[in-house]
Parts: sequence; structure tokens; C-alpha cells
Amino acid sequence: MGMQLDGPRIEHGPKGYNIVSDGIPTGGIQVPGNGLPLILLADRQTTGGYPKIAAVIGADLPRLVQCRPGTKLRFAAVERAEAVHIARAADEAFRAFMGKMCPAGFAGLDSSELLSVNLVDGVVDARSLGNDAG
Repeated sequence: MGMQLDGPRIEHGPKGYNIVSDGIPTGGIQVPGNGLPLILLADRQTTGGYPKIAAVIGADLPRLVQCRPGTKLRFAAVERAEAVHIARAADEAFRAFMGKMCPAGFAGLDSSELLSVNLVDGVVDARSLGNDAG
């Protein structure tokens, strides 16, 4: 669902932490009643009624979700134009990386070659085990 952040608790205003539910983007940062922020990820709920204070830009989410528990995080505010520029650069880098990928050991893979390769290894016929299962 998300990443629970630890550290100083964020105090809520005089109206409290229950607000009208509204949409939550991937990477949205909510502050529930305990004051410890949550970064909501791919399995998040679609709406929520806690205050949202920020959102992690999409290009930073892959690195964020690979952090080990206890990793210290620092956040920096970025303008929308900068976030778009970062996202486009990340997409370009990903496309360049994927363009260099090819199946290991197969140059020019075709249907007949694919059908000749054992793609499921280690399958055992129960009748060959010497029991009455077959």
C-alpha cells in the first residue's frame, strides 16, 4: 500500500486530520492522525480523507521503493516544469536501455527455434516416480 515514514510527527491544524475524501495520486504523501506521513504507492486506495502534503514525482518512485527500512530520505520541492523534464529524461534513458536488450543466446529468434527450446525445465511425470500416483 505505501511506505510509512518515521521521524518527527507532523502536527495537524485545529480542524484535525479528518477531511473530505479526495483522490490520491501514486506517490502522494498523506498524514494520518498519528502524524507519521505515508507515501502511497501502486496498491494504494484511490481516495482518502487524510491531509495530503506533497507527492513524490514519478521518476523518483522506482528508487524510493528500493530503499531499505531505516534509509534517511530528503525531499526537495520541484516545479511542475522541472518534474516533467525529469520524467522525460528518465523515459529517454529507459528507452535507450531497453533498445540495447536482446534475448541471451538467441540472435534472430523465430517460431521454429522457440518451439525447439525447453522453456519448462524440471517437470517430472508422476508415473516415473515409481508410486501409484499415475
